[in-house]
Amino acid sequence: MRDRRLLPIGVLLAVALAAALAFLAIPRSAPLAVADTLFALSKAAPEVLRLGPDGRVLARARPAERPAKLVLAAALDGSAPPRAIVSAATGATLTSYDAATLGDPNARALDLRPNLLSPSPTGRHLAVGDTGAGVVVLLDAVDLREVARATGLRGAHDLRFSEAGDRLFVSTLGAGRLVALDGKTLAHEQSTVIAGLPHGIDHTVRTPDGSLGLVVSPAVARITPVALNSLAPQPAIALPSPPARAFVGALGETAWLPAAGAPELHRLDLVGGTVNTTALPATARTLSPEPFADTLLVATLSGLVRVDADGAVVEAQALQNPVTRILPIEGAVLSLLIHADGSVSRQGAHTPLGPEALSAPKVFAASTAHALAFCHN
Repeated sequence: MRDRRLLPIGVLLAVALAAALAFLAIPRSAPLAVADTLFALSKAAPEVLRLGPDGRVLARARPAERPAKLVLAAALDGSAPPRAIVSAATGATLTSYDAATLGDPNARALDLRPNLLSPSPTGRHLAVGDTGAGVVVLLDAVDLREVARATGLRGAHDLRFSEAGDRLFVSTLGAGRLVALDGKTLAHEQSTVIAGLPHGIDHTVRTPDGSLGLVVSPAVARITPVALNSLAPQPAIALPSPPARAFVGALGETAWLPAAGAPELHRLDLVGGTVNTTALPATARTLSPEPFADTLLVATLSGLVRVDADGAVVEAQALQNPVTRILPIEGAVLSLLIHADGSVSRQGAHTPLGPEALSAPKVFAASTAHALAFCHN
């Protein structure tokens, strides 16, 4: 009788042991790197989200105030812990989160309106600008304490760090000034005025090697290169139509300039100075390089277009729900797309055009680490 009672227990123990061993043998996938995920603000609730490439919510946080803007302070070399930083919609409060978990929140109320946010390439600092007050402050990306301050920059409209983060370039509306500040102290180093821009400087971008800054205004059909070591403007290059923005290729040899209000994409050879124009199905909203495919993914008002390195359209697809933002991850092998209604899809660099819809929350603002890298911020 004793053996009969113990036999079922032994069998159960054996089964439990086998199940445990089988569980341990299941391969574990490595945690997703911060650089390969999407950070976004939810449309449905006042939440900050971290989403995987498949749309899964990996982490979420609920700020004390409804968020308005989001930036990611991240060094792709891992030299600093990445932080997700959001501004409040109703005031001058910033909140910094650990990017991996969206925990460890640090909130700070500022004495300026943070309408300009630019993280440093090292991921350690955040430059914050107030256009109306003409004030720029440098904050620690973790605890948001003020490190340095610059004033007298009324009309500040664009903040761009140098590649090493040792300088901060501030461009302004109105007067069209371009100012270089020390990246650690915000001490004024140099300034210049770009003439012939009736509304000032709308957008700047730098080449990957840090030698040139490109200045554009949607009111003027030209682009002005600036030598960043001296802030000396170079001869302006005429364009067929005014550019909305400028994007520089990964090698720094080509600048892509979507036209402002026209279905055109200008390709500027930065070495030879020649300009070619490609006709698009509709006006471009934004674009992103697909470096491993040697192509460009362009979001237009009517759909997606893929352009080759010479500027020729190789694919086009109309979409009822157009794309408003292209956010590369995994080194731009894969891009996550934000649509007009806030839905999220993905597009591979080596696959035919046709975004794959993801079961992700709808969002209204988003960023990735690779987005910072490929816009040469």
